[in-house]
Amino acid sequence: MLVIALDWFDKALRCIIDCNLSLPKPSVNPPMTTPMRSQYLAIKKQYPDVIVFFRLGDFYETFDDDARLVSEVCDVVLTSRPIGLDQRVPLAGVPYHAVEVYVAKLINAGYKVAIAEQIGSEPPKGEKLVPRVVRRVVTPGTLVEPGLLSEKRNNYLAALVLDGPGAGGSASGALPRAGLAYADISTGEFAATEIAAGADPAAGADPAAVVHRIQEELARLSPACGGLLDRCSRAPCRRSASRRSRSPATRRRARAGSAPANRCRPIRR
Repeated sequence: MLVIALDWFDKALRCIIDCNLSLPKPSVNPPMTTPMRSQYLAIKKQYPDVIVFFRLGDFYETFDDDARLVSEVCDVVLTSRPIGLDQRVPLAGVPYHAVEVYVAKLINAGYKVAIAEQIGSEPPKGEKLVPRVVRRVVTPGTLVEPGLLSEKRNNYLAALVLDGPGAGGSASGALPRAGLAYADISTGEFAATEIAAGADPAAGADPAAVVHRIQEELARLSPACGGLLDRCSRAPCRRSASRRSRSPATRRRARAGSAPANRCRPIRR
């Protein structure tokens, strides 16, 4: 009898194990159980590396990992929001009238912020939600709000193009050169120049001098952000000296009162 009992016990145990293995595993990510959650995730998918400020009434809400980060950096309360089926996700919100303060904290901490605004006040016919779209992605180099900018220094956005040996551009044996462009969208200022070995008197014929000149220019500009671009063949330009004599704050006020007329002039050869 003992042998029979043990045999039945073994069969029952195997049946339980097999049944458990065949059961569907729970989803790691919370299901999109509400229209609002679906709308948010669709926007977040387009901006995976940016903190999304999602407008809900008088607040900009953040969710999931964005909410944890905003709570830590901006010192706001981290709570949660139900999304159905007994599921809740982290939530942190900031009032819309003080959004610049919180955006500034995130920008200063090295993050980018996408502002998702409501389109209209009523849902379209047959829809349950007011549409929302990202109106702006705020980065250190695209600030225009006076409260987020320094009055004593420019807020440059820079781009560098390398050409020549080791840069994947010119044929072997050509002297290296670099193109540098920068802009301050808060003042309307834009300029570009070329630094080439053997062409720029300040750089000289030594290829290492080109690298040194680039480092000097970037140190002088101290851009808020920038990037390294593919090979380009734009004509070299320089900015007007008359605009440089005025402070960034003065140029921003002048730009606010009239359309910017600043243009980059090509160097005559």
